[in-house]
Amino acid sequence: MNSISGKSSGLSKLEIKSYKAFSEIMEKWVWEWLTMLDFYSIKGLSRKELEDMLYKEANIQKTKKSAKKSLLDRINLVYTMAISQMKNSFLLKIPQGLEWKKWDCVEDFLDFMENIADEKNQGYSKVVNCAILKTMSAVEDIIDNPIVTELEKNLEHIVDKIQSIKGFKIISRSDRGFSFVYNSIDKSPPIHIRWQLVYRTKQFCKILQKLIYNRKYISADLMTDLIGFRVEIDDMDGVKMSEDNILFFAKKVFEGDCKLDNKWLLWEEFLGQCGIGLRWQKAKDSTPDEFKNASLIWHVSYKAWNKKIENNLGVEVQFVNISNKNEAGFNKHEIYDMKKVLSLVARLMGTLTIGNIKVAINEIGLLSGYSEEAILHHLFFPKASKCFKDGILTIDENHHGFLIPLQIGKDICFITEDIHSSSLQEFYQNYPKKATYFNYAEFRKKYDMVKI
Repeated sequence: MNSISGKSSGLSKLEIKSYKAFSEIMEKWVWEWLTMLDFYSIKGLSRKELEDMLYKEANIQKTKKSAKKSLLDRINLVYTMAISQMKNSFLLKIPQGLEWKKWDCVEDFLDFMENIADEKNQGYSKVVNCAILKTMSAVEDIIDNPIVTELEKNLEHIVDKIQSIKGFKIISRSDRGFSFVYNSIDKSPPIHIRWQLVYRTKQFCKILQKLIYNRKYISADLMTDLIGFRVEIDDMDGVKMSEDNILFFAKKVFEGDCKLDNKWLLWEEFLGQCGIGLRWQKAKDSTPDEFKNASLIWHVSYKAWNKKIENNLGVEVQFVNISNKNEAGFNKHEIYDMKKVLSLVARLMGTLTIGNIKVAINEIGLLSGYSEEAILHHLFFPKASKCFKDGILTIDENHHGFLIPLQIGKDICFITEDIHSSSLQEFYQNYPKKATYFNYAEFRKKYDMVKI
C-alpha cells in the first residue's frame, strides 16, 4: 500500500496458492466490483502460471511456433502505452529504469513480475511496478476491442441515421455537430423540435481512466457513453423542448430501445406518460438544483470483422439547458477530471500520498480558476461542516468528503470516497480503517513542504 511516507503498510494479503485459486477469488469478488485492479500481490502464482496468464490476456495460442515473439511484441506494445498513460494522464512518476524500457525477452518481463511478488521488495518501486501491471491489464482490455476501435465508424452510422429521418433538416453545421429543426410528417408527437446537437466519441485515455476509477465498469463493453450526443436547449420553453427532443430521439432514432435517466430536469407527469423505461427504479424529483439534465442510454448493434454483434456499444444522448449552472463552481470539468485522476491513482496504488493530491491539484484542479486552498477544502470537507472544528476534522458516518483519511499505524494516508469500499476490509485482513479524526492544520504544513 502507498502510505504517506512511501513505505509499504504490510497489509495481510489473501493467500493465492495457484492460478485456480486466483480465478476462484476473482469469480467471487467481481460481484463486489473488486477485480485484478484491487490486488496488491501476485505472490503464490508460479512462473508458468504467470506466463500462461500473459498468453491468455494477449489472446495468443502458446503452442504456435511464433507465439513467444508475438507475446514479446504484445508486451512491449501494451507496456509502452501503459507507461505513457501513467505519466501523462495519471500524473505518476515512473522509475527511471522503467520509463523508456523495452523488454528483450519474455523471461525478463516474467522476472519483473516475480520481483513484485518478492516480500523483500518494498517501498514506492514495488507499488508503482504493481500499478504498471494493473494499467497494462486495463490497456489490454481495450487496445484491440472492436467496440473501441470502431467508434468513429459507428458514430458516422448513427449521424447518418439521424439525418435520414423524414422531416429532419440541418440549419447549420460545425466540426462535430449541427443546428437542426424537425417537423413531424405524420403529425405524431413530437410535432416540432429544434436546437443544437453536438457529438463525440470517448477518447482512449478517457476509456482507460474510467475502467480504473469506476468500479462498476469491469469492461469497456459495459460503458454507456462511448459515443455521446448533447442536445443544447435554451431557456425559452426549455422543459417542453427537452421533452420533445427526448421523444424524438427515443422514437425516431432509438426506436424505443433505450432507457431514460432524469437528473432534476423533467417533471413527474412526463416521466409517467412518455412510455420510456427509467434507467433507475426511482425517478428523481424535479426540484430546483444547480445540476439539471436528462439522458437517454441506448445499446446499439455494431459491425466487427464483418459480423453483426448485438447489444454492446453504449450510446448516450444528454439533454441540457444551456443557461443552467451544470458546469459552474465546483462542478467544473477541471474539478471533475482532477477527482477522476485521484480516484484512479488511489485504486492503482492502494492509497494516495500528499504528493499525489498536490500534483493533481496543481496540474488539473488549478485550471478551474480556484485557489489551491479552496480546492483542498472542497476535497476534504462535506457541505455540512459540523464535523470540522478548531482545525480538526472528525471522521464519522456524517462525514462525506471526497478525500477520506485512513490510519496506517501513526501515519495518515488517503483514499477517495468512490474507491473506498467496505468489501476491501473483507478482501484484505487489516485493511486500514478511516481515521477517527484528521488534523487539517498539520496536514497543510506537510502539504506545503511537498515538492512536485
